[in-house]
Amino acid sequence: MAVVRLARRAFASAAGASGAWRLQLVSGACELPHPQKRSTGGEDAWFIRGNTVGVADGVGGWARKGVDSGEYSRTLMSSAHAAVGSSGVVPTPLQVLTHAHGKVKCAGSSTACIVQLHEAALRTINLGDSGFLLCRLLSSSDDDDSAATNADSEDDEQTLKWQVVYEAPHQSHYFNCPYQLGYNNGDSPEQGQRVELPTQDGDLIVLGTDGLFDNLFPAQITSLLDTVLPPTPEIDAASMEKVASCIAHTAHKSAKGTKTKTPFAQAAARAGYEFTGGKMDDITVVVSLVASAAAAAKL
Repeated sequence: MAVVRLARRAFASAAGASGAWRLQLVSGACELPHPQKRSTGGEDAWFIRGNTVGVADGVGGWARKGVDSGEYSRTLMSSAHAAVGSSGVVPTPLQVLTHAHGKVKCAGSSTACIVQLHEAALRTINLGDSGFLLCRLLSSSDDDDSAATNADSEDDEQTLKWQVVYEAPHQSHYFNCPYQLGYNNGDSPEQGQRVELPTQDGDLIVLGTDGLFDNLFPAQITSLLDTVLPPTPEIDAASMEKVASCIAHTAHKSAKGTKTKTPFAQAAARAGYEFTGGKMDDITVVVSLVASAAAAAKL
């Protein structure tokens, strides 16, 4: 548990097994347990280690059997944290998750999402209804080549907005029953969706458990980024932690709403259920900025 929660702020090392990395992650996290689970710390877990980050959400249904599923998710993430630095070769997210899954020997189950910056690409795996957004600052002229050619650089900066360029799809067997890893039960790491995405300096990854994505739409998250993260953000972990905190607390506020329009309410309606407002839950957010090694070296 301590390993998972200790690295609230992290900055990736400037070198890997194959030499200097051109791009690195600067990451920060915020975790808000369900109000009724604060005494136990909730059932979410996360880790940050260099250029690899992850979140997990212990499935609360185990509580009816007297099992703390938070123990499963915390052990899963602490084992993933250890796996990233266990050898000179950086393991892929699938290898990290497979190793971690094999190390957990307690009852319970959990979703999991791991994102890793490898050279100029994001290697990812997502199993269940946690997930991530890859966000990028784009100007309104990006859809108009001629406008982009003639636009003044200062005007371009004024029109820059955060936009989602990739959203990890969720995996569910049926409504409110996500894919999940378990000890001698559940799904397998190989069933997680694996995607490799090109990335660039200045991109932002917003990683979260379902407590985030059940209560905020992607457009709401990018709107928050426009407010709290300027086009030329400070490149330090403390800034990323503040962004993660802003997103998490906004999701928590939405979860408390009884008439709020939320992704969970929409999903419930599609499944034939009547539900309005937000869904109170543990909320965990990890925010990672892709930064050049040169900019990072100035910290």
